[in-house]
Amino acid sequence: MVSCESGTESLTRRSLPETDPPVSPEPNQRENYTFVIRSLAAGGAERQLTLLACALACDGHQVELITFYSGGEFEEEIEKCGVNLISLHKTGRWDLVGFFARLLKAVRASSGDVVIGFLEGANIILSSVRPLLKGRKVVNRMASTYMDTARYDWLSGWSFGAELWFARRADLVITNSNAGMVRAENAGVDPGKLAVVPNAVDSDKFRPDIRASRALRDEWEVGNDEYIVGLVGRLDPMKDHPNFVAAAEIVLQERSDVIFVCVGGGSDEKYEAQVKLRAQRLVDSGRFLFLGFRNDLPGIYSAIDVTVLSSYGEGSPNSIIESMACETTCVVTDVGDARRIVGETGTVVPARDARLLADGIRGQLERVALEPGLGRRAREQVIAEHAIANCVRSFRAALESIS
Repeated sequence: MVSCESGTESLTRRSLPETDPPVSPEPNQRENYTFVIRSLAAGGAERQLTLLACALACDGHQVELITFYSGGEFEEEIEKCGVNLISLHKTGRWDLVGFFARLLKAVRASSGDVVIGFLEGANIILSSVRPLLKGRKVVNRMASTYMDTARYDWLSGWSFGAELWFARRADLVITNSNAGMVRAENAGVDPGKLAVVPNAVDSDKFRPDIRASRALRDEWEVGNDEYIVGLVGRLDPMKDHPNFVAAAEIVLQERSDVIFVCVGGGSDEKYEAQVKLRAQRLVDSGRFLFLGFRNDLPGIYSAIDVTVLSSYGEGSPNSIIESMACETTCVVTDVGDARRIVGETGTVVPARDARLLADGIRGQLERVALEPGLGRRAREQVIAEHAIANCVRSFRAALESIS
């Protein structure tokens, strides 16, 4: 859990060499920040917002966070680290007029010198009402790089495209991946208004946990001579769980010492039912487990031998960054910045090709068995670029360009 109880140092400097300059600015340089997001429900962008907002608050900035909807797994963490949380209590998709009035009033009343939207809905709204925000700087923080619009409802598809169009009105657009920056530039966003701030990982929380690993493997009845291959991510079509299931079937035709686990919940009941039906034979054989939403991710990653990203669209996938921080290496599809993140410690395969994904899983399992230092190198590599302190520094450096 993120909090300020252990001091600012643990959030903003712990991964920096002792010779690096302090992260904290002088008191008269401190800006106030207002973040806006749909909700704080479990998700990668929501986790990133929590890390960033708490790090800034612990470093002495005044931080406010406005959500459309109340509730969400990260609310407790946000409030514990001193961020002022404001809910607009939106009642549903078509609560529009009253909601817009409440949002405009909340942003105008906030102390933020800079207003930062997270994800499509918040970005579109903030960019569209920018002239009404009393001269505040508006920043869009974008995560998406690709969407198969045929797999989502019309509003999701419209929002995916509209976010880029409205982004041209923002003072700054921050993407979490180089792939996202290229997408924005190709869509006509001024390159001078673009910056990349990679996703961060809490390296104190996400680290190897041998005790939790043993307990979970016992819970799942996994033998000492068996391997676990896992996919961690919400049940969303973009994650391409059917491809993961198909790859599992191929691997299990040749190996009987592997168990596959799928971790994550979701709101798309139809998609979830399709995935579980597709995997039913493997579930019945005891070689495939659906674990649902979990709060014990460091233990999960530590228990897994190889983490898989089977997505056909990503930016900077949190599951890969967190897995590597727990010294678990990865097989990833070649989407977003996944190739750059795993580097030489992982295996990269094309998206939507179950056979090549299965080949990658088999090859990575062999590497795990033959290279005992592989996981440690993965952790060192990911912390070097994705430590909280580094990402906060990049975030503030990006904002300096519009100050």
